[in-house]
Amino acid sequence: MNKRTTAALAATATAAALALGACSSTPAAVPADTAKVCAAISGAHGDASTDPVALALAGGASRASIAYDSATGEGAPASLVSSGCTLIVGADSTMASAISEAARANPRTRFALVGASFVDAKGHATTLKNGSVVDVDASQAAYLAGYAAAGMTTTGTLGVVGGARDNVTSSQMSAFSQGVDAYNLANGTSISVLGWNTATNDGTYAQDADQVRAATSDFIARGADIILPLAGAANQGAARAVTEAANPLVRLVWSGLTRQDLKGLTRDEAQSAGDVPMSGQSGAAPQQVADAQSFADAFSYIQISDEVRASIGAPVLTGIVVDYSSAADKLISDASAGGPSSTVPVSLVSGGVILTGFGSYTPMLSADLKLGLSDMAGQIESGGLTVSTPFDA
Repeated sequence: MNKRTTAALAATATAAALALGACSSTPAAVPADTAKVCAAISGAHGDASTDPVALALAGGASRASIAYDSATGEGAPASLVSSGCTLIVGADSTMASAISEAARANPRTRFALVGASFVDAKGHATTLKNGSVVDVDASQAAYLAGYAAAGMTTTGTLGVVGGARDNVTSSQMSAFSQGVDAYNLANGTSISVLGWNTATNDGTYAQDADQVRAATSDFIARGADIILPLAGAANQGAARAVTEAANPLVRLVWSGLTRQDLKGLTRDEAQSAGDVPMSGQSGAAPQQVADAQSFADAFSYIQISDEVRASIGAPVLTGIVVDYSSAADKLISDASAGGPSSTVPVSLVSGGVILTGFGSYTPMLSADLKLGLSDMAGQIESGGLTVSTPFDA
């Protein structure tokens, strides 16, 4: 082996070592005055003004006094790197390939994916030192909503329509149907769900508000009286369809809510504040004790605010909240401190996912339904019940 060959091999080995070191080391801490938090949006859940992840990141950046930016489309991650972003978050699972590619090409920039794992060139799940995952388990609340809807239908037919074909949306559609199946099994009923096929794990998806409206109108015509739209801002199409149907029995399970859309205290907040007597506490009126034991204690005292209900413009049975605020704060904090990549949960247990109270429909929940919901929520919180779908990242 001549000296030139030896030198070339040595140089190649050194370059490889440097590349490996760059890929394996966690990006350095970035102070607030030089940091820039960015959202890479697919457009499936709207633009930067409506996408829930983008809004959470913008809020987190504002609280941390950090610059914020966003871009939409498959090329968004690469363009955001060029614009100087130090933390780039893919807003949903459809951004997995683009974010993964950008993360491998830019090991000194932090990345994160919401509702998805990083993937290699062959599409297989992988891990990256500069990549965190936001693990969204909204299926837990959707499962409970399905169980509740099955217990409150008057026609025996329910409906679900999705927006984007991403993992979070599809998992909620599947879980809603599973909740209905659980109710049927527990009660010997045969309530059906329009818009989801458990055999094919596929269902009705809509691209915009007009398509959501058409799908909802079709469900109502076929007998559905409780419908869950999972289409973000396009959910308004479902509200319009219900209003046009003018059927007092038809109600919606509203999705796309954040904490800003709510009123009241969580169960833990209520216990800490002592505002609401919990089961087993002295001084609680008999009805309060019964409610706490059978339903309210298992969920929360949180309701959809009156203003939000009015803005929806159609009857809402309950709501599913997926709030990314805490996850956004965690990602930004880790980036500022130079902390390692991590998995950040958004779930019923973490408080990022909530099934709201039933408002004026609460008296219509039977005692058995309350107890069933309470038991399921408790099992989910303790780990005794795992809601699993084919779309879990």
